[in-house]
Amino acid sequence: MGEERLHLTLANRLDALEPARQAMVACLAPAALHPKVLFKLELVLEEIFMNLLWHAFKDAAEHTIELTVHLHPDEVALSFEDDGIAFDPTQ
Repeated sequence: MGEERLHLTLANRLDALEPARQAMVACLAPAALHPKVLFKLELVLEEIFMNLLWHAFKDAAEHTIELTVHLHPDEVALSFEDDGIAFDPTQ
């Protein structure tokens, strides 16, 4: 299996989450991942997306969140990029 890739530009709105989840699941379908693995990936997507909505954007303006899914032979990588407030683990 070669690398599969999905790139989405999402609005910082709750209604963007479900279409993103569906697109990710469709992208990962050829890999026939174990259902527990797929569930964990869906959970990661939801948790990070919701954390971005709650913590990264302090204004009411529309922002974008870039989600990239890479499917490699032995791993799946999700990456998120946004223009929100940087996470400070010391706070």
